[in-house]
Amino acid sequence: MNGVKKLKGESTELPDCIISYIFSKLSLKNLVKTRALSKQWYHEWGLRKDLTFDLLNMFDYNTVPELSITLPHFRQLQSQFATRLDYFMQKYPGDMISSIRVNFPLDVYHTYAIDGLIHKGLVKGVNRIELLFAYKTDFNIRPYKFLFPFLSGPNTLTYLHLQNCHIAATMDFSRLKNLRTLVLTLVPVEQNMLQDLCFTCIHLENFILNECLFLSDLKITSPSLLHLNIHCGRLRDTKSRNLDIVASNLLSIEYSSVYLSSLLLFL
Repeated sequence: MNGVKKLKGESTELPDCIISYIFSKLSLKNLVKTRALSKQWYHEWGLRKDLTFDLLNMFDYNTVPELSITLPHFRQLQSQFATRLDYFMQKYPGDMISSIRVNFPLDVYHTYAIDGLIHKGLVKGVNRIELLFAYKTDFNIRPYKFLFPFLSGPNTLTYLHLQNCHIAATMDFSRLKNLRTLVLTLVPVEQNMLQDLCFTCIHLENFILNECLFLSDLKITSPSLLHLNIHCGRLRDTKSRNLDIVASNLLSIEYSSVYLSSLLLFL
């Protein structure tokens, strides 16, 4: 940030490519600060199309600090992260967003920031969204509920990764009809949700279920599916489940589990 301040008076003499390179190296926290240095630079940070929100970008450190061991401190860190995330998206001046990646243990208490993030991304044509909310802790964290209530009309989202989220029972998958790749990690899965997903997402080619909790016997029926990856070796739910797969165009399948009582594959 000190280097940015030194360049304040020289910004009009720098080529656009140099300014863009400088901004590409700033954390999101410092990127927002540049709007106070120059009116010209206010729009420069809108050139960043791939947005990653994690501890390094938002707080300048790589791991959850020791202060997060206690629940009050952990909640404080979550609140600060959500506030900064929401502020950044409200002030983001760019016309287009290509990808959004959040790698931090947000939960249902931060729905306002997460919903705002998704909505802003979709309005600006985002192709890829990753919501990675898993965190190893003994705290009772209520997962964010993925509902998608605010999207209408066509959208450009083709890649979605949900981690430690719950998909709402009222989820309308028609809003994800252009999806090509879906990754579910630590997400409860039941047949009605899976059936609606496969019926609606007619372009789905890649489907990954990683450490998901199967709430019932499941049947995956998808003529568009090309690649299927199922890994649930560490599930704590010991009840066996049956899984039927009907995929006439399937090219590859990776499967590992100690809890499914049977796997039936129909090509």
